[in-house]
Amino acid sequence: MNSSEEKRSIRQRIKQRVLGRIYHIWFLRYAAPLFAAEIVAVVIAAVFFSRFVFFEEVVSNTLNASAGNPWRAFLYLLSAFIGTTLFTKFVIIIIVGGGILFFRDINRSIIAYAAVKRDERFSGSR
Repeated sequence: MNSSEEKRSIRQRIKQRVLGRIYHIWFLRYAAPLFAAEIVAVVIAAVFFSRFVFFEEVVSNTLNASAGNPWRAFLYLLSAFIGTTLFTKFVIIIIVGGGILFFRDINRSIIAYAAVKRDERFSGSR
């Protein structure tokens, strides 16, 4: 390897280290507090909701009604959801929506982290 290639390789490694540190700082500043807030919100909603719905009974009734058929289980849960009060529907939608947003954010962070690690690995092999 000649001198210019060594300098380019060193610059590339330094660049990837800096980008990796920037990503970690971004994650700790923005993504981690967002995850914490989403977890707290979903847990508070679930605890509040558990005072009105007995999850063990819902699961037991669903298993009894479905007899191992996933389609019948879905239909049973759908009919149970339709038969609940407006307040319970609202709380279920809030909890499910918060959970979906939480998993979407986790997925984005994992993909971004994997991209940073992939770039570090490929730049180190040059």
